[in-house]
Amino acid sequence: MFRLFLLISLASFVVSEIPEITIYSGPNQSGNSFTVQTKEADLTNWGFFLGTAKSYKIKGGWWDFFEGKDYTQHKHTAGSGVYSNSTSNFDWSGIKSLRYIGPPDTSIPAVSFYEVTDVKGHREKREMVVLGSSGTANNFPFAPNGIIINTFGFSKWTIYQNNDFTGKSVCLDGHWNEVNTHFSGFPFLSVKFGC
Repeated sequence: MFRLFLLISLASFVVSEIPEITIYSGPNQSGNSFTVQTKEADLTNWGFFLGTAKSYKIKGGWWDFFEGKDYTQHKHTAGSGVYSNSTSNFDWSGIKSLRYIGPPDTSIPAVSFYEVTDVKGHREKREMVVLGSSGTANNFPFAPNGIIINTFGFSKWTIYQNNDFTGKSVCLDGHWNEVNTHFSGFPFLSVKFGC
């Protein structure tokens, strides 16, 4: 019994990943830094640091970068293991808000639907998170044009062409972190946990 508990505990520990991004003042992840593990709607107080930041590293999760406060004016999306080594690759000076994609506990099977659109010359990104425990979702409040599976390799989802879980479908086996309508070949209007 103890061995089974230990095995389950270890498996849970391995699967879980804390959303985390560290921003550095120097190139190649050097110098002063600060780490973010929460969604930050207003980074104004960090403007003095962000204006000179030269690199970053994402330890966990997928992150959206915004030029406006409250997650407006989407600029960039990056995921675990991605890092930038110079300001020529990424300019932090205009970043006003930052958020990870999905639920705070990344061990929970989840999928994030999003819509990226151009609004008055700026990219806007809306997100809706569906947890595996809810099983299904449809009637989205927007027309999704992308998906991120939040538990890499451990979560399977089926996306459907129609709002009622019918029509063309694709099984996403968790090995695809980010999917868009170009991958599936059709707009997706409903999703079901499992394949």
